[in-house]
Amino acid sequence: MLPSKAPELSASSNSSWAKFAALLGEVVGDEDVDYHGRRCLSPQKGPTPSSDFTTSLDANDVPYELLTPEETNKRWPVFNVPQGVDTVFTPDSGIVHAAKAVMTLQFQARVNGAILGENTCVEAVTPQPSGGIAIETSQGVYHARKVIIAADAWTNKLLKPLGVELPITVTQEQVTYFKPSREHEAQFSNDKFPVWI
Repeated sequence: MLPSKAPELSASSNSSWAKFAALLGEVVGDEDVDYHGRRCLSPQKGPTPSSDFTTSLDANDVPYELLTPEETNKRWPVFNVPQGVDTVFTPDSGIVHAAKAVMTLQFQARVNGAILGENTCVEAVTPQPSGGIAIETSQGVYHARKVIIAADAWTNKLLKPLGVELPITVTQEQVTYFKPSREHEAQFSNDKFPVWI
């Protein structure tokens, strides 16, 4: 089962996503956001049944379809979903082009007063007795009222001196791209091939 906070997190992420998608469309153009739906494939006897997804979707009035393997294979013949696997399809999902999304976030951060320190290593985050936080970096020390730590594999290195350690398991992931054969290329176009998990 998903944590009990999943519906609330789902509602928050949907609201945040809607705002970001609108902003992305304003800055780089709607053509850089592809909405063609998402499929979550859930083995009925697996650790994450489809009901984990549908519970959050129902709690937040997010439209979806729960499809059988036959329905899934008929709609998207590129896949061969076996018996015993449910598909949860959400039509309002899609793909944001990563490089342009990052550019948008950087642009908006700068517009709102952020200073982006490219190629700057954060070495320590230290609460100050007088209030606020000192951020020690390879380029000097910065001060802030609050910080958000999103340091990936280095998160615990920054948190440990603060008496916090998260149960993070670092794994190496391999990104692989496959180009479909020319005779099947049309089946993989964005309008015929949704995001899938």
